[in-house]
Amino acid sequence: STMKVSLSFVFFAGIGLYSLLYQLLCIDLFQDGDDSVTTIAFSDNGYHLATGHASAKVRFWDLRKQVIIATMNGDGSLLQSVSSITYDASGKYAAFGGRGGLVVTTVKDWGTTLRIEVDHPLSGIGWTKRGIATCSEKEQVISFYSSS
Repeated sequence: STMKVSLSFVFFAGIGLYSLLYQLLCIDLFQDGDDSVTTIAFSDNGYHLATGHASAKVRFWDLRKQVIIATMNGDGSLLQSVSSITYDASGKYAAFGGRGGLVVTTVKDWGTTLRIEVDHPLSGIGWTKRGIATCSEKEQVISFYSSS
C-alpha cells in the first residue's frame, strides 16, 4: 500500500505570507529497498528537496512537479554514505558529504564542481560567505574550504 504524506511549509516573502502544500509518496521518498534516507535538505525557495541515502546515493526532487530531477551515486568511489546535504543561498549549488568526502554540484545541470576526499566522516556541512565549512562529530574537527 502507498501512504501519501502532506508537507506544509509556511514562510514570509516580502510583505506576504505564502503557503506551499506538497504531496509526496512516502514509499518513493523514504524507502528504496534497504537504502535508508539519512539526511534531507530543502532549497531556500522551497521548490527542491535533496535526500541523502546510506548507500551514498543523493536524489534531487522537484516538489512542484513531484518528480526526481537528478540522482547522483556518491560521485564514484569517493563517498560510502551521505550524512549531510545543503543548498547555497543562491540556489546555484548543492553540497553533500559523509563518510569519505565532500562533493559540490551545480543545480540544474548537476555537474560536479568540487570533490574533496577527507579521512574523517562528515556530520555537517554549511555555506560561508567565501566557501564551505564542514564538521566531524566523531573526530571533533571543523574544516573550512575557501573558493578564493
